Amino acid sequence: MEPLSQPITEHSTVQEVLKISQEAGKAADQKFTCITFDLAVAKMAYSLVWQDKILYNDVIIHLGVFHILCAYLKAIGKMMCGSGFEEVVIECKTCATGSIEKVIRDKHYNRLLRVHKTVLEALERPLFSALQQRLQVGSLVEMAKEELKDVSNSNNTNCDERRSSLKELLNVIFSSNRMFVTVS
Repeated sequence: MEPLSQPITEHSTVQEVLKISQEAGKAADQKFTCITFDLAVAKMAYSLVWQDKILYNDVIIHLGVFHILCAYLKAIGKMMCGSGFEEVVIECKTCATGSIEKVIRDKHYNRLLRVHKTVLEALERPLFSALQQRLQVGSLVEMAKEELKDVSNSNNTNCDERRSSLKELLNVIFSSNRMFVTVS
């Protein structure tokens, strides 16, 4: 396919792109023609498709990933508004006081992405620590099961020592990780 020399901001160029894409879709025996545009061009393409529904009945227009990501991050920012999110971001110096509103409204993509990555990492750290503790509890429980088997299978010699070590092990498991231990 040859590159088009006209600017994409003109309706005639968008119309030509739709026509070429439909021809390529038909040549590939596709039932529908899927085209991805950025927001500005997609608006023009939607207006062309809606004006002539019969000609473009097999055209599906998608927004580019960048605009979908921006809308998604803006929605997350809107949901977190008023939750203390802004204060935390300002306090940790991830964003300045004057620009936090513009960042949340999706005016500064780079800052928006940096803020969301930072907040995500801050929220995931406690979860990761809890997971590590839970995995550690799992290995301690396995050690306790082995100790119980040994105590029940052994004769009375060294039984008191094993009971005390088992008791210490169980105290470690239940005292430091109460919320992750499930009784089965």
